[in-house]
Amino acid sequence: MLNSTFMPSAVTRRWLKPIVNTSNLRNDVGRPWIIYKATADFSPINPVIDALTYYGTLGSYSSYFGLTPDYNTGFTILAVDENGAPDLNVHADIVAGFVGGLEKAAIRQAGIRYAGAYSSNETNSSLIIDKPDGMSGLSLSKFTVGDTDIRQEIALTLGIAPAALSIRLYPSNVAEATENGVFTFRAVFQDIDAPIDGGTPTCITWLTVDALNLNGKPLDLFIFTLEKGKARSIQVPSLDLKIAKAT
Repeated sequence: MLNSTFMPSAVTRRWLKPIVNTSNLRNDVGRPWIIYKATADFSPINPVIDALTYYGTLGSYSSYFGLTPDYNTGFTILAVDENGAPDLNVHADIVAGFVGGLEKAAIRQAGIRYAGAYSSNETNSSLIIDKPDGMSGLSLSKFTVGDTDIRQEIALTLGIAPAALSIRLYPSNVAEATENGVFTFRAVFQDIDAPIDGGTPTCITWLTVDALNLNGKPLDLFIFTLEKGKARSIQVPSLDLKIAKAT
């Protein structure tokens, strides 16, 4: 299902979505999914993960099936009881148990795959992506082209003190089916000195996508090219740059 083997990927994405909410914040309804919204309280960023589940019984047998598209994983539980079909609904708690492990594995994998120094002698440019630090996204801590500090220029454009500018890169789930793999990330620019919103647990940074443009292209667009599961270069279309990762 997650590989869209039997149907187009666009159809799969539409299918693996909630249709309606319920009064329980932990549950949504899909077709035919019973969607359990798992949280990993022990995860560094405490994400909310949709586990698309379905279960049923036949005689003394029960089955419980689930998918977690965010991590491209799934699970199946098959059980039998001589006193009747066992109730596997309680096993939804198992989902929360392994989501934390998946999250930690994903953070480690992201560090191995993307973190490091990128440089180009041809354009005299350099870029550093730090190892994951427990916050969401990848941190872009340095970005220079020639004598120009791109981070500083972005900060001045946004009216943010350069030292307070945070640039985090997030995967957009847009990828090209090439031999090596091409993955698109979007950057979020934030002022870490800005006051928080009075404790309101919301985030509207997704509204800022494409807010900054240069040469008719979004400044927040970063494209990684991978080889053997690791990033080998990064493109910044707005600056017409391609920067190789240092080996």
